[in-house]
Amino acid sequence: MHIKTLTPVIALLAATPALADGITHLSLGATVLNGEIDRPGLEGDFDDQRNLSGEFVYQLGAITAYGSLVLDRADFNANSRANGVNDERLFELGGEYSFGEFALGANMTRNDFDTSDPSSNFTDNQITTATVYGQYQRDGLIAGLGFFNFDLTSTGPGRRSDFDETNPIIFASYEMDNGLLVGGGAFEINSNTYSYLFGDYEAGLIDVTFDFVDNDDETYTSLSGGYDLNPKFAIIGGISNTNTKGGDGTTQTFLGGRYLVAEGVSAEIAYHKIDAFNQFDGDAISFGLTYEIGRRKGGIQSVGKTLSTGLASPFFTY
Repeated sequence: MHIKTLTPVIALLAATPALADGITHLSLGATVLNGEIDRPGLEGDFDDQRNLSGEFVYQLGAITAYGSLVLDRADFNANSRANGVNDERLFELGGEYSFGEFALGANMTRNDFDTSDPSSNFTDNQITTATVYGQYQRDGLIAGLGFFNFDLTSTGPGRRSDFDETNPIIFASYEMDNGLLVGGGAFEINSNTYSYLFGDYEAGLIDVTFDFVDNDDETYTSLSGGYDLNPKFAIIGGISNTNTKGGDGTTQTFLGGRYLVAEGVSAEIAYHKIDAFNQFDGDAISFGLTYEIGRRKGGIQSVGKTLSTGLASPFFTY
């Protein structure tokens, strides 16, 4: 069982030199979500799903350093048949060095997902990725390629899985003057081709974020955004969907409000509607607080973060 935050934090980072040294992007967030989900003959609830996240980009001359951290914890109960605590920890750190219109970079991610749910075959999962890449950057365009190492270890009751391989990756993004940023990339793991697209539009009263991840087995799509009613208050909403090629799917929608507490600081409240396969249906309420300065930029999106964002197992698979 696993439930993903509906508005996952995604690192979209650039090597384009900033006008001045220092932090060019910083975001911190905390969200608590409570709700229940059930189907005929089975009632379940997830209590205090707590999500903490942080992300930064730091510029020092031709050097760009970036990193992020996500901590997610949730308690689940379902007719006392599948009780457990799910913990996820995602860490990323990387850097780039620019020379003219070119840059060289490297990053690593570590994703640990543990569950105490006795119905799970694998209760301890660890994914580590390491990537080296080169890119070309000019007039809002970033295009590059590189190699990454993917290392997976999963253990559970009487079972163990190990996987380790190195493959190429290709990526590109383009930021337009009208506030629109689009990008994507592709790579391969265990003979499965993964492709991802992302978009970010921020202009005037509107901000919208789009994400799409696809492989040979499942797809993930997310669209979220907000509309400013006045300088202090905005309406927010979104939809995310995970579908397996076998027909199992999970769709989550949310609608709420965002209030600007201070410069860069926002408080959010939202109602969530959940529709999952096997006739699951539920709802939840979330409360969140975020702090953000600087706009996220385009460039490479790490393999580890892509997998965590779009391809983590949907919840209630029993």
